[in-house]
Amino acid sequence: MILKFTFEYQSTSLVLENILLRELKSTPLTGKLEKYGDFVSLYVKGGEEELQDFADNLSLNMPYSLFLKDTKVEAVDIMPEEDYILPNYPKRELPFCPKCEKKAFEDYDPFVKCVACGYSFKSSTLKYKNFAKIITKDNERIFKNFAKVLKNGAIAKIKTFNGYKSISLMNQKNFEKIKDDFDLLCVDLGSVGKICSIGKSEILALGSFEKPILELFVNHNFLNIFPFIKNLSKVRVRLSNDLMLDIICKEVRALGSYYIILSDCDEQKQYDIEIDFDSKIFKNKSLEAIVLDDGQSVITKGDLGLVPKVNDGFKDISLKAFSNNFVAINDNAKIITYKRGKELPPKLDTFTLGEGDLSYEAAHGAFYAVLSEHSLLDKTIAGVYFSKINNDRIMINSPKFGLVDYIIFDFDFPKTLSKLLKIMKNENETSSRLVENFITKFPDFYKDELKFSKMGNIYKLWGVIAIMLGMQNDGDVKKGAIKLIKYAASFKGKKGPRIDYKLKKDKNKPKLDNLKAIKTAMSFKLAGIDFPTLSFGVMESFAEFASNILDDISRDYEMDGVCFNGSLFESANLINKFYTITKKNYKVYLHKEFTLDDMNLGYGIINAACKK
Repeated sequence: MILKFTFEYQSTSLVLENILLRELKSTPLTGKLEKYGDFVSLYVKGGEEELQDFADNLSLNMPYSLFLKDTKVEAVDIMPEEDYILPNYPKRELPFCPKCEKKAFEDYDPFVKCVACGYSFKSSTLKYKNFAKIITKDNERIFKNFAKVLKNGAIAKIKTFNGYKSISLMNQKNFEKIKDDFDLLCVDLGSVGKICSIGKSEILALGSFEKPILELFVNHNFLNIFPFIKNLSKVRVRLSNDLMLDIICKEVRALGSYYIILSDCDEQKQYDIEIDFDSKIFKNKSLEAIVLDDGQSVITKGDLGLVPKVNDGFKDISLKAFSNNFVAINDNAKIITYKRGKELPPKLDTFTLGEGDLSYEAAHGAFYAVLSEHSLLDKTIAGVYFSKINNDRIMINSPKFGLVDYIIFDFDFPKTLSKLLKIMKNENETSSRLVENFITKFPDFYKDELKFSKMGNIYKLWGVIAIMLGMQNDGDVKKGAIKLIKYAASFKGKKGPRIDYKLKKDKNKPKLDNLKAIKTAMSFKLAGIDFPTLSFGVMESFAEFASNILDDISRDYEMDGVCFNGSLFESANLINKFYTITKKNYKVYLHKEFTLDDMNLGYGIINAACKK
């Protein structure tokens, strides 16, 4: 009897393939691996009872993954003639698999080496400092003592495999010292459900192999457990993604505690209580994700387990392109995306523009990255790119005419709100009355110089709106945009007020009428609409506006689909609204294995230049 286990797996990390081969080698059964595109199949031959045991063990030792889209098991008659040979790709730094976790728990040893999931750190001696007391060479004692100290209320420092962290149990004293910019590390999935509103898809994502951070709404029980936390509607929740933290979570849970405050800390800062070791660490950024309304997960930020990323099948042209924290290089017909600051090939040991470097528009790199991942360069596809750091674009790419910028968001603002209000007042009588009423009701609006980047993007517009409405009390447009997005994230309703986003003609090209959007927001502020509701309306209305532009494009071109990315979609409100509207009328393509606005940019532009 032959069973065929098929997995639709959208990752090039080789974790799935290695785990399948490990499980097969642990049995007397015979089998072969097969791979076509995103589909990995393992054929296993044996008796019915043997195959049932194999399937049961595989289900226990195969972690769920954000990149695992579907699975299927079927009986077949024929084994493939050839066995898929895994490529020799550079090693990625990855979280741990269930077998690694089990071994670490048994031995109190976080320095596990695994040929399957790739988790591997050089063995080292833990050093535990508790004021003047030093403990080494007794890991069980170290972890148990550390957990007890946390239970007693200490704030400590720990070296993890992804950087140094400040760690403490969640209580009023510790929370008041941290308050902002922390993750809530839960000791297990059951603890998450007690304090947050969470569905099946979020549970799967949190517990996946990748262990991403999710931002979740808190429930009433959260307020009962932590009555000292006021005005917090959402919290960044995570499980442990390295074995240092995982063993600590196990010991803390054994003492009856379940919630840990975790934040980055300065490597040089001294704490009274610390755990350290000598092995090199990678300082990767944990993945952050959003679970869409249909259950699909989108990785928004981070790099743990994503790099170096290898894609082959390109022209052998020596090129490299930089994108924020990453660099992509075409080397021997392979595009490899590296993180800056890591051990790189000699040709990349300096980061200066030179021969073979590509200069490009970020939106184009992001667009080409999605087109490449889904093999869509021969299709007519609309691309939407909204960013916090780069120029926004709505584009279309077709094999007939190439890539065209349909709309470029390149509006400018005067340096003060006073000048902006003057421009509005002079537009027409209706605008004049609106400005006069607004100034009369809110005479203390911000009047000093605005501070913003030169980038043309919606993020800047939202920052100006936030300052105009009084969400931000200085001229920092970036901080204003952050405030508006946070207010929108706290909104629990279904619908916000409609903000007017309209296009106007400027030199025969469509351009956003940014003043109209600001004036509509001002009118709702005058009507007494609260900040969360109004902020959600600002975001929701823009998603509808962008979707309407796609409808305009589809009337001129026969579109095969839509793809979108950019860091503005790190907002769950925006990405869910835009995705839900767009997928009703178009096939939507999202990144398979890239974040929204970083490592994808250089890869995309080199891909377009080197495509065979």
